[in-house]
Amino acid sequence: MDLIAGGSKLIVVMEHGDSNGRSKLVRKCNYPLTAPPCVDTIVTDLALLVRRGDRFVLEEVAPGFSVEEVQKLTDMDLLIADPVRVMRPDAESSIANS
Repeated sequence: MDLIAGGSKLIVVMEHGDSNGRSKLVRKCNYPLTAPPCVDTIVTDLALLVRRGDRFVLEEVAPGFSVEEVQKLTDMDLLIADPVRVMRPDAESSIANS
């Protein structure tokens, strides 16, 4: 709750899937939510997703993954940026520029 009240940009860093290969990014949460629209950016081991309005946009994919593969491994609906970049661990992150 303190993160939400601060009014700052909230970036979530997480694994894209669970240990059984299921997406952690789901269409509907089964748990009670304190403030659903509070996350601005999600960074996973497969993708960079940035909130635009009420949807997340796939901005970058991990090296070796295609947009289609990330979509298949993601349960929630995504908008797709044009173009989708490949994440570069040696370059300045796009998060700072969002």
